[in-house]
Amino acid sequence: MGVRRWSDHNPSQLVRLLWCFLVLFSPFSAVAYVSAFNLAHGHRGALIHVIVILAVSMLVSLVSPFLMPMQVFDEAALTRAARGNLCLALIDTILFAILVLDPSGPATRTIPVMWLALAGMHYCYAVSAYTLVLIYR
Repeated sequence: MGVRRWSDHNPSQLVRLLWCFLVLFSPFSAVAYVSAFNLAHGHRGALIHVIVILAVSMLVSLVSPFLMPMQVFDEAALTRAARGNLCLALIDTILFAILVLDPSGPATRTIPVMWLALAGMHYCYAVSAYTLVLIYR
């Protein structure tokens, strides 16, 4: 019995871990950006930055299930998670629309960027989960 070297480990474990981090933290990056720069009620520039971050996250969410090495997963649990994220995304989108279209808002219009970031995050998670279920069915 000797010391195990890095080359003795299963490389697919590391690859699966990196894909897991990418899928989990990519959609959350828009929320982290809004929180880090205190842009919960931001301006158009912040909105454009969040939309670009969410577009890249959606691309990652669509592509990663095709490239991610999967073993066994619970299809029913993943479907429930996708439905839950889709419901949360719809609620966030409705709240975003209500707050943007609020006529009683202040004269200097701010945009509720955090609600958009949360909605985009939940949409990305739902798309990723539904794509996994459809691919590995």
